[in-house]
Amino acid sequence: MMLAATCAPLRAEDVALFAFTGMEGHVATRYLDDRSATTQGSGIARSRSEQAESGWRNELFVMTNSYIYHPNFLTLDVGGGPILQFGELDVDNDTTRSRGALYNLVGRATFLRGKPVNGSLFYEHLNPTLSLAPGEVLQQETTRYGAELVSTPAAGAWPARLEFTRSEANGRSGERLMNDRQDLLNLRIGRDFGDSGSTQLQYQGSRQDSVSGSTALPIQAAASTAHSLNVDTRLHFGANGKHELINLLSMNRRRYVIDGNAEPEQVDANALLDLRLKHSPELASSGSWHYSFNDNGDRAAFTHAFASALDWSPDKDLELSLDARAENHRAGPFSMSDRGVGASVGHVQALPLGSLRTSYRLRHERRSQRAQAQDALMIGERASLAGSTATTLVLPHVVAGSVVVSSATRSQVYLENIDYELTTVGRTTRLRRLAGGAILDGEEVLVDYAYDLGGTFAHAQTDQTLNANWALTPQFSIYLREHRSAAEVLTGTPSFPLDDSRSRLFGARADFPLHAGVALTAGGSVEREKIEDRLSPLTRASAELYVQTEEPPFDIGNFGVSLRRMTMDYANSPQDMDLRGYGLRFTTRRFGADLSAVRNFECDSGGPMMRCRSNDAINVQWRERRLTMTARLARGRETQGDFERAHTLVQFTLRRDL
Repeated sequence: MMLAATCAPLRAEDVALFAFTGMEGHVATRYLDDRSATTQGSGIARSRSEQAESGWRNELFVMTNSYIYHPNFLTLDVGGGPILQFGELDVDNDTTRSRGALYNLVGRATFLRGKPVNGSLFYEHLNPTLSLAPGEVLQQETTRYGAELVSTPAAGAWPARLEFTRSEANGRSGERLMNDRQDLLNLRIGRDFGDSGSTQLQYQGSRQDSVSGSTALPIQAAASTAHSLNVDTRLHFGANGKHELINLLSMNRRRYVIDGNAEPEQVDANALLDLRLKHSPELASSGSWHYSFNDNGDRAAFTHAFASALDWSPDKDLELSLDARAENHRAGPFSMSDRGVGASVGHVQALPLGSLRTSYRLRHERRSQRAQAQDALMIGERASLAGSTATTLVLPHVVAGSVVVSSATRSQVYLENIDYELTTVGRTTRLRRLAGGAILDGEEVLVDYAYDLGGTFAHAQTDQTLNANWALTPQFSIYLREHRSAAEVLTGTPSFPLDDSRSRLFGARADFPLHAGVALTAGGSVEREKIEDRLSPLTRASAELYVQTEEPPFDIGNFGVSLRRMTMDYANSPQDMDLRGYGLRFTTRRFGADLSAVRNFECDSGGPMMRCRSNDAINVQWRERRLTMTARLARGRETQGDFERAHTLVQFTLRRDL
């Protein structure tokens, strides 16, 4: 009876025991050639290794569409087809050839489409090509299947979506191995209260088994289970809903098992109440309470924080604010209490030439801490390592020799000075990928380390910041930022120095439309900053310039050129930077084909080791009715000291839609 009440009237011509509604598909041939060469050392110790992997793939894929009884009762989308593949792998003139038959298969059954309660079952078996890094790819075999159940607002006041997915991915190249399986369960439930707000609950549970990584290092069998629960409630009240109350709740649990050995479970929970009041168009206030719990397997930490603020804008050109904050933190033998107040003023002044926006902020904090241990652990900090750019770890005063870097699934542990290097500048520790190692360009890694707690002491700190921005025109502005920080030890003796610091930054930005026979946009920015700090005084300068066409000159195509320069000069460290780089871009359409060419280059000669990187790519896409051709030529080159790695990738695809 319920089904009959919720379904729209059926048309007699749509009712059938089984009906075939359509078919589509394609035939395609694909060619791929991936070559890499590495060179290391100099003189008689110089060594070179080459690897080439090529493949030719021919596939047929057909997708059918049908339904049972009625299109809104059960629809079936089923497709697939064979793949014939020929491959060749050459490692330093040792050649291996292969040939084989693969298949693609996809299917989805959708029931009660468009009804208050609907769902689907799906299955996919595919063979995609995964891009690992610039100029480096991996042929995969993936399987994914699962189910989805949806309850819309028409079925009740609490619409919900439940999804379960299992996915498997396998692949191998000369340098990488992939063998992953993941089970994922998602549940989302929400309620819309109209003008009064909304609430949403989301649960996610996952299990991942991974035996993946670089073939140059041992690979561990890593399994992880994770559970997360989030509740987001936002309520509006008062005249026209001008006041808002936000309540956020979250809880996460994660456990790793490495080669059969279980690691301590990591748990964190957070609760936030945030009240925002709009008393008048000129006056607003806010207050928040935040509680957090974190157990990283080493020790449990509890934090309570309170914050409040008052903002007043007597007119459109003047803004005034006051704020206060209090925080208590406890983690095993460590406890900390922090209290702070602040005030700021901002003003906009119209000038004969443009306008001037200025602001000043003053903040004073008093902090006391008690530490009965020398250090604590940070476990699982995520860092993305791109090119040769150094990433600064979140916490200062890292204990020497304590850093461990792992892959995101913890299936591999990377080696210092082979896969990455660590440098210390003042209070901070920086992590940098090495081109000759096993970490991919752009890979996300997990970092574990110990950091110095600082001992038992109390101190006061006063910060002042002045900002000025003079917008001479909508396209050109100059700006200044002055910051001063003064620290005073009140009791005790910290294990690391608390120093006064001062920084001053000047800069300018410009973006101008030009008409020199063709529409152009040109612009850029320059900055210079000087930081006066006893531990790590720094002078930094940067400049960027770009020119790009807004319409094709002489109907040739659009061009873009960018130049950049950055220097960082540390007075007490050799880890300086002198980075030069440029980018070139060209796009056009010729003979019915879209063509693009890109080149990016950068070189850093400021540190102890010169580091350079370049990436070039040419892409072509041509389409004529149902026939499509795509081609890509990419080359990446990376050097660090006496190490050089070059990748060249050629891809060609010809596809005919049926």
